[in-house]
Amino acid sequence: MTGRKIGAGFGLSLVVIAAMAGMSLWASARLPAGTRIPVQFGEVGGGAATRFQILYLVPLIGLGAAAVFAVLPRFESTRVGLMGRTYVAMWMVLMLLLGVVHAVMLFSGLGREVNTTTIVLVLVGVLFVVVGTFLPRLKRNTSMGLRTPWTMASDLSWSRTHRFAGRLFVVLGVVMMLGVFIDNTSIMMWIVVAGSIGTFFVSLVYSYVVWRSEQRG
Repeated sequence: MTGRKIGAGFGLSLVVIAAMAGMSLWASARLPAGTRIPVQFGEVGGGAATRFQILYLVPLIGLGAAAVFAVLPRFESTRVGLMGRTYVAMWMVLMLLLGVVHAVMLFSGLGREVNTTTIVLVLVGVLFVVVGTFLPRLKRNTSMGLRTPWTMASDLSWSRTHRFAGRLFVVLGVVMMLGVFIDNTSIMMWIVVAGSIGTFFVSLVYSYVVWRSEQRG
């Protein structure tokens, strides 16, 4: 991947982070000291975000994520490497989703009526669909993707496994977005957790099956 693409990705990330910082600056004058907002998904988890977390947590996460995405290709050791456009596209989608999450937290802190759980489920669903769409385009590398012993040993296993897993991610993402019509957040959270774990293990087994079939000729 060229340094120009990394530079462009990092520059766009800084624009998103600057926008989040601007929103935080605007909200800080309107957010009373001691403000806390509940953080809970149905019966799963619970707690409350402090004023500091509402204003600064997501921008800090965004800054850290941008730094990781910018540095990660330097550690890429394969000849093929990360596919530039795919990598930057996934990077930008994550940054934009963080920006939306930050806006949701700010409006919640300011007392606006925001269905945080629904918005988060939809955003994660969108992320899964995007990941599933770009996953088949990801070339074999040592940094991203489903890096099982069999996908790393076989181009055929890598390509077929990522196409297969990509479809599963898209389906799971669509289910999550449609989950807004299910009036039971706890059920949706279990679907997300079980679906994510199931996708990983099914793809793991599939990568072995493809590799084994290739070895047998």
